[in-house]
Amino acid sequence: MTPGLRTVAPGAESPVARRMQKAFLGAWVFAICAWGVFSGAKLAPAQARTTGDLREKLVLANKILAMEGLVGPFGHVSVRSANEGKFLVAKHESADQVNVADLVEVETGVTPESAKERGLYLEIFIHSSIYEELPEVQAVVHTHSPYAVALGTLRVSDNKILPTTNAGANLGNFIPIFQAVGLIRDPEKGIRVARALQGQNGVLLRGHGTVVVGRTLEQAVLRAIYLELEARTQMASRQAGEPIFYRPDESDLFKDTRAVEHAWDYYVAKVRRHKE
Repeated sequence: MTPGLRTVAPGAESPVARRMQKAFLGAWVFAICAWGVFSGAKLAPAQARTTGDLREKLVLANKILAMEGLVGPFGHVSVRSANEGKFLVAKHESADQVNVADLVEVETGVTPESAKERGLYLEIFIHSSIYEELPEVQAVVHTHSPYAVALGTLRVSDNKILPTTNAGANLGNFIPIFQAVGLIRDPEKGIRVARALQGQNGVLLRGHGTVVVGRTLEQAVLRAIYLELEARTQMASRQAGEPIFYRPDESDLFKDTRAVEHAWDYYVAKVRRHKE
């Protein structure tokens, strides 16, 4: 057992809690070791994939995020389409239930009226606004992961959470907190979220959830997982004492999230076992 991670008396956890803790520890160890082993892994550009490949990967992304407890009836993930100015996302569907037939192509300039008519997620503007504002972003994940929500409620200097782990450093030199409370239900608020990233790979929405971006779908999903690992670890560290935060030169080692292929394959295999 890693010191400092247990926050309840031994034997007090439910069977579900014990399984979650075991899964967390395995994923956390994997994440902090991944850089040294797989730092040479290359990112395949989204444009090089066929539309069919993207759709299949997007279904897997939904199921991985649901399996890891980062999304439930709410929360969503998208990826830029091969068609310029558009992206792929599921219709208003729980992530664990998403299939290829549930995916739709949406314009980055989608309006509230159009989103309502098409039955899209209320917060589709998280995705559309980021794609409009940040052309380098190829995928967006919005989660309601519990420890990350808790982390985003902390009162911290400059509304910035500093990473304390290799996993957390995948999100950048810091993780900004977007202070406005409420849903992201229009393009204007979506643009504010996009700008709140401040060049980092993720942002915490206070009392709400997270938004994570990537240069590939796989990268964005892994960063969403790593953000929850960082949040869980940091909340435990704060209970035990004062965490030692990463300096910018330390987080620079991990913020590009190069260890993608092997980690993605791990979660794909896990979600397929989970279905059996």
